[in-house]
Amino acid sequence: MRCPLPIDWLEYLEGASSDELAAHLTECLSCRLLVEELRREARPQLQSSRLPRPDAWPHWRETQQTSVAFGEIRWAPGPSTAINTVGRVPVLVLSDIWEEKGNTWCEIVPLLTDIENATSLDIVLHRNETDLEIPWRVPLRGQTIANVRALGAPIGCLLEGGRKIVELALEGRAPQERFGTPVEGPDDARVRLPEQIDSIIRLLGREYAQSTDVESLQTPKPRVLSFDLRRLVVQRSQTRGLQLAAESTVKEEEYEWFVEIPSRGSLKGRIEYRYADDELLFVVEDLVEIETGLHSPAQIMLWSQRLSKPVISEQFVPKIGDQVLLGRDLGVLPREVGRLEVRLSDED
Repeated sequence: MRCPLPIDWLEYLEGASSDELAAHLTECLSCRLLVEELRREARPQLQSSRLPRPDAWPHWRETQQTSVAFGEIRWAPGPSTAINTVGRVPVLVLSDIWEEKGNTWCEIVPLLTDIENATSLDIVLHRNETDLEIPWRVPLRGQTIANVRALGAPIGCLLEGGRKIVELALEGRAPQERFGTPVEGPDDARVRLPEQIDSIIRLLGREYAQSTDVESLQTPKPRVLSFDLRRLVVQRSQTRGLQLAAESTVKEEEYEWFVEIPSRGSLKGRIEYRYADDELLFVVEDLVEIETGLHSPAQIMLWSQRLSKPVISEQFVPKIGDQVLLGRDLGVLPREVGRLEVRLSDED
C-alpha cells in the first residue's frame, strides 16, 4: 500500500485502530520515523483561563424608553405564544413619527450583521457610523411601517456619518460603493430575509396595511412589498431657436426614478407637475417584466421636506405610459421630491 498521509497517522496515534496501518508501520521505515516524530511533538492545548470572563464581554444596553425618533436602533420583539416568544431583531427607525387613524406610526427596516451578503438593494453602514460600533447591512426591501407601541427599547442610534448615509439612501442619492453586489437572479438567496426576521417584519407591517382599508378587517389582505425608487440624473437635449443664430442644442438636467423588483422586473419613470391643477404625476416610461411580472395592484408613496407626512398615490397596475396621480394641492415641485417608494401587493 502507499504511505498514508500524516493526518492518518495522527488519527492512529489518537486511538483510531487499524490493522492495515499497523501492518504498514512494521514494514515502512520512513513511516516509523514520521510516527516517532509525531509522538514527540507537543500538542498545543486550548487554555480556557485565557478567555475573557462572560461578564467582560460587550453587551448592548437597553436605555430608558423614550419617544421614537429617526436614526434610533430599537428591538422589535417577535410574537408571543403560549409556549415561547419568537426572538427579536434590531431595527432602524427611518422616519419621524406621525399620527394616522388613531395610532402613531413610523418607518422601520431590519438590521443584519452579514455585510458580506449585501446586494445592490442593500446599504452598508460602517462600524463608526452607529454608537454600537458594529457594521450593518440595511436591507431596504425589508422596509415597513410599524406602530410605535409594537417596538421595544432603544439600544443605540446612528452617528452623524450614519445619519447622512441613510438620508442620502432615502433620497436615492447614496454613493454606489455603499451598495452591495448586483442580484444574480431570482434564485439569489441573499434577496430573501432570514425566515424569523421576515416573519417579525411582516407582522409589524400588517397592522398599518390593514388600517388603510376598512375591508381588510374582514378579509385578510395580501402582504405589501415595499421597494425604494432610486433617483437617476439624466441629461436631455433640447433644441432652441435663437433669433440671430442657427438653432442650438442645449442639455438640461432632469431626474428619472428607477426600481428593480426581484422575481418581478423593473420600473422606470419621471415626475411631472401640472401647474393649472396643482397635480403631481408619476409617468411610467419603461417596464421590464420577468418571472411573475408586475400585474399586481401598486401604489407609490412620496416624501418631501415640504410635507409633514408622506402621501400615497392612487392604486394602479403598472403599464408604459400610465400617468399615476401622486397628489393634488401639495405645493410640491418634481425637484422637491426627496424619496419615492413603490408598494406592490404580493398576490399574483
